[in-house]
Amino acid sequence: MKPRSPRIALLSGLAVLLLTGCGARSGVTSSEGSGTQVTASSGLESVIFGALEVREHQRLAYDLYDRFARIHADATFRAARDLRRSNIDSLGRMLRNRDTFDAGPMLPPGQYDDPALQAEFDRLSRLGAESPLAAARVGALLEERDHALLKAQSRETSATDVTRLYTRMQRTSRAQLYTFVTRLRTQGELYAPRHMQTADFQALLDTRPPQEANH
Repeated sequence: MKPRSPRIALLSGLAVLLLTGCGARSGVTSSEGSGTQVTASSGLESVIFGALEVREHQRLAYDLYDRFARIHADATFRAARDLRRSNIDSLGRMLRNRDTFDAGPMLPPGQYDDPALQAEFDRLSRLGAESPLAAARVGALLEERDHALLKAQSRETSATDVTRLYTRMQRTSRAQLYTFVTRLRTQGELYAPRHMQTADFQALLDTRPPQEANH
């Protein structure tokens, strides 16, 4: 059996702490509890650790959107925040089907055990607080990055409930990406993708079903 990578080792430590994803101050709770007992069953560990990584990124985006919605009083960020809350709860339900949850401590909003995520939150929080347009830049970055993460994680498992959930999350992320990119474009600014090739990025936007913007 291969030794775990540093990221997997870190996520193992996060498993007991992070499954509710958000603290009480943001008003986000989950019926799934806030911790998980990870088993070593074949395949189960991969699904759980992958979902935990996805969930931490969803929590990061939720916390940022919640902050921007309050600072800028902007409905776009409230909508993006609420979609992330739905994703967090869906991930909790999916994980609950595979493991035994127990109640554990919740990290407050804007706090992360992963130093890289903490640094990213601090940096993006400062950037997005400058103006609604700056916050839209952050939103486009988050949606592009998380769409790429979800796509990669979908390839790591054949479990139909997991792939179905990740596919749905990709659709909502794509719709939000379109929203933020369009807002930037109306202000004369073109968003330059950072996590995918320009052609792939444009194809992603071009294949977005119009009705997704309302979901």
